[in-house]
This record gives sequence, C-alpha cells and structure tokens, in this order.
Amino acid sequence: MSTIYAIFIAVWITRALCTMQFVNPPPFGEPGDFSSNPTFTLGSTLTIIWKAGEEGKATSLVLYQLATPSGDWVEDMEYLAQGAIGLTRYTWLVGTRKDLQTSNIFYMSLYREGSTTPDANSHYFYLKKNESQPTSTLSFGPTNTSTSRVPQLNTPSPGPKVIDVF
Repeated sequence: MSTIYAIFIAVWITRALCTMQFVNPPPFGEPGDFSSNPTFTLGSTLTIIWKAGEEGKATSLVLYQLATPSGDWVEDMEYLAQGAIGLTRYTWLVGTRKDLQTSNIFYMSLYREGSTTPDANSHYFYLKKNESQPTSTLSFGPTNTSTSRVPQLNTPSPGPKVIDVF
C-alpha cells in the first residue's frame, strides 16, 4: 500500500511542478469575474508570459472571444502560437479576426499538443480599437469632380524656315 501511495505522491508532485500557468495576462480567476480585466489596444504589442509545463512537450497558445452575456465562445479559437517547444513567452501584435462589436471580451488558453482540454487559461481581458489610427473608407458611385487648368509652358517657336537653293 505504501508503494502505491508513494507513486501517487510522485505523480501529484510532478504534475504540480509541471503545471502551466499564465503570468501576463494574469491567470484565470473565477468564471464570470470581469472585475480586474486588463485592456489591450489593437496594434499594440503584448508580451505574453507563462510558467512552463512538461519539458519537451509542444504547446499551443490560443485566443478565445467570449460572448456577452451568455459566456459562450464566439466561433472558433485563433492560434497565436502552435506546436512550440520550450516557449514560455510570446510577443503578440494585438489583433484578432473577430468582430469587436459582437464582444470585446477575450481570454487565452494554453494546450499541450494533442490535448482537448486547456492546461491553463488567462484572466478575461478587453480588446479595444486604437482610436488614434485613421480609418480608411471606400466609396462607390458618382463623385464631384473639378477641373483645374494646367499652365502651358511658353517656348519660343523656331521661326521661319530658310531653304537654300543652289
């Protein structure tokens, strides 16, 4: 019985020491707790940091959009890093293909490759548009046009042509 107990303790200690956890953004808190959500601006950079899991195991970092108020995911996840070995930080150019008008609440998960359940989740966070970035628009249809006069260059004319007769 003591051998089984020792194996159980060894496995538990190994798992405890090899557990992935987010450092930045902060680790997950309570489900539905949005009280300390950080806000990140699209186009900025964020250094994502986490504590490593099992050494030599490939890890994927994914982004989820959370629907409000249901708390369900919106569409599928977006991979930020996939199949990385030995990675514990990732510099993310903050961006998503998701529609922020649907929801601006997101969180990240870390997965060991092949796993269907996350090893770690980040705290919820908000994404916001950079208000100082100019937006471009396309318009179709008739437009007002104006005509401007381009000044002509005055060049001297060559003058009368002289023909020599022999």
